[in-house]
Amino acid sequence: MKVVIQNGAYHGLARREAEAVIRQLPLAWSKDVHQVLLVRGDSLRTSFYPKQNTVCLHSPRGPLSPEDKCIAVSLLLDALSKASGHEPPDDLEQRCHSAISPPF
Repeated sequence: MKVVIQNGAYHGLARREAEAVIRQLPLAWSKDVHQVLLVRGDSLRTSFYPKQNTVCLHSPRGPLSPEDKCIAVSLLLDALSKASGHEPPDDLEQRCHSAISPPF
């Protein structure tokens, strides 16, 4: 699974953060979703395009607050789970949040 930024758009969730989330996912999810597309949008939301096996994460322009990044990760995980048809492991969301949050 790869992370693509649409037309080089500035996205509130950085590519490195999205890639850190992807590294936490079970390998089986990659069979059904080939890429995560970061797209500029009006609000935080996701969409799935089955022909391309692509999950899109729409985000408003500008930096996201830490709370909004948590929401973006939760939305992304939910969309990936539904698109792949697999239930997420119990600790997946916590691992993903830890992967994008700076250590304290």
